[in-house]
Amino acid sequence: MQQQPTVTHDGVEYVIIYDGSGRPHLVPLPTSPTTTEASRIHKDSFPKFDGSYDKFPSWLTQVDATLESSRWKNILQDISTTPQNATRSQALRVALLNCLTKDPLHLFQNDPTYQGKGIEMRQRLNTKYQPTGVEALFDILTHFFSSSNHLPNPRHHLLQECEFYLLERKLLDR
Repeated sequence: MQQQPTVTHDGVEYVIIYDGSGRPHLVPLPTSPTTTEASRIHKDSFPKFDGSYDKFPSWLTQVDATLESSRWKNILQDISTTPQNATRSQALRVALLNCLTKDPLHLFQNDPTYQGKGIEMRQRLNTKYQPTGVEALFDILTHFFSSSNHLPNPRHHLLQECEFYLLERKLLDR
């Protein structure tokens, strides 16, 4: 496990992370009595994830196995970032940004919604790459309508697209 590089400027400690293009970004570590805890957590690293739907379940299993360690203090049981888990959630955010490439990374770039919210980032990835219910239906229909222009039999095409989508995400057995 590699330790994330840090830099201090004006009394604030920053973690250096790299996005998919290789550009460095400085993310401030939370200033609290548990900053030492955050530094220890940053030693964990997750496997890279490029947005492949078929690789997501095994990637998530590896990430969750790391998150089950005592160092993360049951962060998988938390459903949102709170003042009590803010340090761990920020550390999770940094670890996730470090391992994401391509499309998954673009979900979070320039989006202040996820600033300091690693728990919510993990949930967003799960919703995107293992959709259920309305999310899955929305993705299927969006894909269908973007690819069905000028088709002789759009209904047949919709059924084929739905079946392909479900097979690709292993939600349907053949």
